[in-house]
Amino acid sequence: MQEQAEGAQQTNPPTQPERDAWDQNTRIFCAEQIVVPLELPEILKAYTKDVIRKQPTNLIEFSAEWFAQMSEQSRQEDPYKAAQDHFPDLRKTLQEMDSTQSGVLAKEQIVEACLGAGLSETTLESVFSLGKFEDQIDWRQFLVLAMAFMCESEMAAVELMFSVFDDNGILPTDFLLMLIDFLLAHDSQRPREYLQQLAQQIKATEDGRFAEQITFPDFARVPLAAQLN
Repeated sequence: MQEQAEGAQQTNPPTQPERDAWDQNTRIFCAEQIVVPLELPEILKAYTKDVIRKQPTNLIEFSAEWFAQMSEQSRQEDPYKAAQDHFPDLRKTLQEMDSTQSGVLAKEQIVEACLGAGLSETTLESVFSLGKFEDQIDWRQFLVLAMAFMCESEMAAVELMFSVFDDNGILPTDFLLMLIDFLLAHDSQRPREYLQQLAQQIKATEDGRFAEQITFPDFARVPLAAQLN
């Protein structure tokens, strides 16, 4: 007993970092620190009503299917989320089809890729009509117009370009300007000088820091970028 007592007395007390780590992992937070998403009560209410009404024998399987359906419905109701789902993989598919790296594909190839990626025939018809495309199409221009068609604004379409055309969200400045040119080509109300002025402003910002490449947050801070609807 005496040896045990002596051993206990020799035990080193926890350090402050150890106490802090223990405190963070075991602390019970007060109500003011808990942030409940605004939509959570309505989601749980709808889920609970469906469970009570349908009385599923396998609650786990039912719950997985129910939330998957809710997720799909949410994407369908929000075109921008749907665009985010479709376009990164679609860009990679079209780029692989463009084996000569000419930037041009046959209309049939684009239709095949788009249908495989989940875009509807109605969407394709609308984009083809908007771009007045013929049999040979610059697939990058098509993709830009398709993104614009499914996004809520020009700025939202530009933001999507960064994630679609580069996995890291960084685009060569001249390439970005080409994509924006595709985007604005059918905007008869915007002066053609706008793109040239935008290019000059981007490349002059912060002593030419963005002359070679740029991210969306940096682009959004360029004054003329604010003129995008």
